Amino acid sequence: MKAHDCLPGMLILAFSLGLLLAACGPAGPTSPPPETPSPSPPFPTATATPLPSPVVPTRSPTATPHLPPSLIRREALLFPPCCSWSCGPYPLPTSQESGIMAALEEYSRVRAEAERRLDPELLRQVCVDPYLSEKMERIRSNARDGSHWETVESATFLESLDWEDNDHVRVRVEKRETKLFFPRGSSIPDDEICSGTIYSYRDCTYGAEYRMVRQGGRWYVAVAQALSECPSVCRKGLPTPTSTPTPTPTPRRATTVVFPTEAVQPSGWPALPFDLYFLRVGRLWRWPAAGGTLEKVRAPGAPISEQVEYRLSPDERYLAYLTSGSYLYVLDRRTGEQVFPTPRVRSQAVHEYAFSVDGAYLLYVNPADELYLVELATGDIRAIPVIDHPEQFTLAADDRYLVYLSVPPPALSACKDNLMVLPGLPQERRVCYGTLYAVDLQNPDVPYDLGFCGPAEGWEARIGCLGFLLSPDGKQLAFADDRGVWFSQIPEGNPRRVASQPFARGVDEWNNLYIPWEWFPEGRRILAKAICFQKHTLAVLEADLPEQALPDTSCLEDCHVEWAWGEEGLWVSPVPGELYQARVAPDGVWEIVPSMLDTQKRRLWPTQLKALPDGKVAFAHQRCAVAEGGADPWPAPGLFVLEPGGSVRRVAPLPLFPCVEIGTVEKMLHPGVVVWSEDGSVFLYLDGEARAMLLGRLDGSALWDVRTLLAGATDFRWARP
Repeated sequence: MKAHDCLPGMLILAFSLGLLLAACGPAGPTSPPPETPSPSPPFPTATATPLPSPVVPTRSPTATPHLPPSLIRREALLFPPCCSWSCGPYPLPTSQESGIMAALEEYSRVRAEAERRLDPELLRQVCVDPYLSEKMERIRSNARDGSHWETVESATFLESLDWEDNDHVRVRVEKRETKLFFPRGSSIPDDEICSGTIYSYRDCTYGAEYRMVRQGGRWYVAVAQALSECPSVCRKGLPTPTSTPTPTPTPRRATTVVFPTEAVQPSGWPALPFDLYFLRVGRLWRWPAAGGTLEKVRAPGAPISEQVEYRLSPDERYLAYLTSGSYLYVLDRRTGEQVFPTPRVRSQAVHEYAFSVDGAYLLYVNPADELYLVELATGDIRAIPVIDHPEQFTLAADDRYLVYLSVPPPALSACKDNLMVLPGLPQERRVCYGTLYAVDLQNPDVPYDLGFCGPAEGWEARIGCLGFLLSPDGKQLAFADDRGVWFSQIPEGNPRRVASQPFARGVDEWNNLYIPWEWFPEGRRILAKAICFQKHTLAVLEADLPEQALPDTSCLEDCHVEWAWGEEGLWVSPVPGELYQARVAPDGVWEIVPSMLDTQKRRLWPTQLKALPDGKVAFAHQRCAVAEGGADPWPAPGLFVLEPGGSVRRVAPLPLFPCVEIGTVEKMLHPGVVVWSEDGSVFLYLDGEARAMLLGRLDGSALWDVRTLLAGATDFRWARP
């Protein structure tokens, strides 16, 4: 095990319990403590934006590997990617303490989501009165006056656990936070506006206490109280940071959006390499590759109604959309003809739908839980017998076996309230348990049992059933539940566990929790996110082999891991500031190829990766602060291409958004997203609120300002013309 894969025991205890507590800090000098009722604006008691998943300690200097410019060959880590509690000669937490830690982590995440969405009902999952009613009213008050909070730094350190009895415990912590208050209609915090009372505070250390209550076998937050206050200071009069003779440049904070002057307003709708689809004001639109005129997309036989969602088939030949009444229509993009519903099949409400892997078939479930299969080329339709409710379904690549997750009614309702909140997995799309079946379309009345997906017998579902991933060749699937990650053959079944979840060991915690994400292109192994208290990383899961962590893909505080499949392997970026290529040698040993980026100074922060032909990779650099002075300033935000030889080419500028300084780290409040075309030749840049900003060609021949042209548009997708 690498030295930096294990944090010292006391630091583990502080961060694991502490960061998961992430509660609100004190209000301004004239406000009462944040965990007690306060005048408007109501002070939050949780982070106002979703925390990274999970929030973990800052990477130490030893955790940043030094990569020479030549190939580095390292064996995969043949142990669970996350550090266990037995990392050092320190006392281990009891099972009760582990349960409290897991409950507090879930509480922090749910509360952060409730504040971000201004949805106080979410708090019922993790809180009880009196705190529940108080916090719900504060969120309602923020929603009424249009203000909100954003937490940009939060670190918590455990001080003590005081047990009242087996079902009540007081947890005392020390917190260090930066929390910003944004008045109604403002994108700038109140300590930079400086008009009226200031509530924001920065880099403040204070004490807090929580009272936890166990009900029905689960821990809830019943009381949250700050023990001290933080100063709120107007920053207008503070001196602006200037250059210093230290090796690290002094950052300059952008207080307004600086839009690239190179971008021009397009004249009409220019020609593009691909069609661009999007929704706007209840209508589906197509920006044709040929340019000219924007086109409405609507089935010829469909009534005029609001279009709320659409999908493209895997081969991009067909386009399906749903109306506000849940009616489904499918168009042939080649001919423009409506292929569903047909004269033989009347339109009806649809609960869920999916295309087959090859795009030749449409599958849908109606509100009566009846599953239908439609051959799009002919319009032929047939009912497929299913058991209970088919929650997820697909047709394998050979179009012979239909695979679905059968969920009984109890697993769709009340028990879902007890499921942990997991990063990147919408709560409404998860179930507590179910059974996977394969249906031979040549003999559909005899389903094949592929395996049960859910908790062990006698245990309550904590993560439930996370659905399944079909392998590229359609011969097996992977699924994950409370017990582990499983591979099952189609149609034989015989599920085999390839990794164990912590809940399978009777431990209600996050340590070594695997979330399958996608199959490798060769279809023998899957890439999974591995989450634990100390960090999260990428793991490779394969039958008959122990789980393996990809070397140098670990991610600590305020970061996440991104990846993209390239011609020679997997491009990986533990954001911020690093980029590697991971690939498997013929002998099965992982090789890590450094990207030649300046990772020591972290001048570039690669995000939004896009693998290109000939071994190139494109990425967005969105570092919000730019160095002033010095011979080696940080690059301004932009899109870059990394060449095989190691050179980096800037291909387009990006907007410079406001940021805040946390110690020596600069953080964007709203990093953007790049919507790449299939081949990466054209891109659309969206800001942190998914508003279209820039559209351009990667060869640098065009860069358009589309803020006006695409105002109000959402859900953008490229498709071959």
